[in-house]
Amino acid sequence: MSSRQRENRSYGLRTVCGNPADTTLAVGYMIYSGVFDRFPKLKLALLHGGGFFPYHLGGFDNGFSSGSAAHTRGATAEQIFKECTSRTLSIGSKLSNT
Repeated sequence: MSSRQRENRSYGLRTVCGNPADTTLAVGYMIYSGVFDRFPKLKLALLHGGGFFPYHLGGFDNGFSSGSAAHTRGATAEQIFKECTSRTLSIGSKLSNT
């Protein structure tokens, strides 16, 4: 185990930072692979407040414009986020609509 892994474990950073990062990657893979294009009525309840995804919408849009995504619908990441998410959940907060 590396010293970084020991630090993450001892400070609980895997939970604080790792879980939101996992949520962000999962949504990113779903968008870039065209899941929401194939299933336009799909709704998600995102844990960890949506991860870092809501804060990186511009970065995801850059992925669309660079051609690295299979996404073909022409919507922005923000539009997809608003359409596909019905709720975001985070520790210590009430259920919030997005």
